[in-house]
Amino acid sequence: MKNIVKMLVIIAFTAIIGVSVISCPEPNQTPVSSDYFFGNLNQTAGSVTAVTITANSGKSPGAVSNIRYNGSITIPQTNGSYAVTFDVAAATGWNSVSGLFAGNLVVGNQTPVASDYSIGNLMQTAGNVIAVVITPNSGKSSGTVSNIRYNGSTTIPQTNGTYSVTFDVDATNGWNAAIGLAAGNLVVNQIPIADDYEIDRLNQTVGSITAVTITPKTDKSTGTITIFYNGSSTLPTTVGTYTVTFNVAATTGWNAATGLAGGILTISYIPSGIVINLSGLNELDLTEQSTQAAVNLNKIFTINGSYSTYHWYLDGILVGTSSSFIFNKSEKNVYQLSVVVTDTNGESRSGRCRVTVVEHPPPLDGNLWADGNITVANGEDWYSFPVINGTTYHVWWNDRSQGDNTKTGIVAVSARYENATSFIFNSHSSNGWNNGRLFTANQAGTVYIRVSPTYMYGTANIGTYSIVISTDTVRPVL
Repeated sequence: MKNIVKMLVIIAFTAIIGVSVISCPEPNQTPVSSDYFFGNLNQTAGSVTAVTITANSGKSPGAVSNIRYNGSITIPQTNGSYAVTFDVAAATGWNSVSGLFAGNLVVGNQTPVASDYSIGNLMQTAGNVIAVVITPNSGKSSGTVSNIRYNGSTTIPQTNGTYSVTFDVDATNGWNAAIGLAAGNLVVNQIPIADDYEIDRLNQTVGSITAVTITPKTDKSTGTITIFYNGSSTLPTTVGTYTVTFNVAATTGWNAATGLAGGILTISYIPSGIVINLSGLNELDLTEQSTQAAVNLNKIFTINGSYSTYHWYLDGILVGTSSSFIFNKSEKNVYQLSVVVTDTNGESRSGRCRVTVVEHPPPLDGNLWADGNITVANGEDWYSFPVINGTTYHVWWNDRSQGDNTKTGIVAVSARYENATSFIFNSHSSNGWNNGRLFTANQAGTVYIRVSPTYMYGTANIGTYSIVISTDTVRPVL
């Protein structure tokens, strides 16, 4: 009974004073490293950016700050391993925290690329090509540049063309090695020279002047040619001499060239009634003729008629002032020979011809007669013939003194070996038709045969003749 009373008293008391029920909130969480995703922890030296730190879903949205690398807020740019820490600001339901560990930022070597380098000497001239120059730009790899290749070869090309250039770079501190970087194209051009061109029409006459012709030889530059006469591009039309130069524009595989020497343009006044002949040629009659000469053998050019002055030009250069000119060259080539004469009235006339120098005089064909014509007193014709050691040869000739009575000249015949200074037989003029001249070769090689006019009472017996060489003992049929 007492207990019941006591309980009622307590209930009554409680009802009187009232009771307050208090709710207690949950405590804030504290971020930890595993709440976050970390990016950019492996990077390349020289281009390092900040490590990225992103809260995982349901984790503190507090601001991330004070990212440090080995304790410094400066982002490192050199090789190494750097401990990364960071702070997180407080947010609803989350405490702030400092110095959380994000892992290690590992900074490794950079790898060179082609744009890290300056490339020089990519345009050069054939025959003088040197290595392409490859220089690192500021702040780039100083590793040794090696194995520069041109279309895959380490040999520096010397002929014209386009060559793809690649190179390797050795590893060095902070930089990896690199192989086969592209440096661009090496373009090798040739430079035109005057000898690359055939030059014509250097001797002309008033009233019919046309531009000097300059034509590239085979496989030479076809760039546009501009011609100058005494420095002017205007074609002269008056009597005189004019220095010819020319420019060649650049074209594929060839550089431009300026001021190339084109010889001398000679313009003469030519009145009617004056005739010029060159020995061994028909009358020039103002048209260009051609003839041949042999290496190291004289070929004599003579003017028919008497004039006050004579001027001989070889490739535009004055080489003689007498009535005849002895042509002798030791090199095979094509030469332009011209002559200008002046009579007692001061009137001028010119002639010209192209002289092609060959290795040997024109060959005689065994058993076949060759016709010739000596037109001037000191003229001579040369022929060549291959001989075999120990073989006997007969030389016959047909002229006015003996033969078939169709020839007008009387000639003497000589023979010598190509490189000899003495003759096998010299100036033999008798019995050329009936007996000829006999000799036995004491060496293998080439024999030169000379035909020249004989003289009677001081007068040269110039004119036509024919000659033949044979191993037969009987004269070949004419």
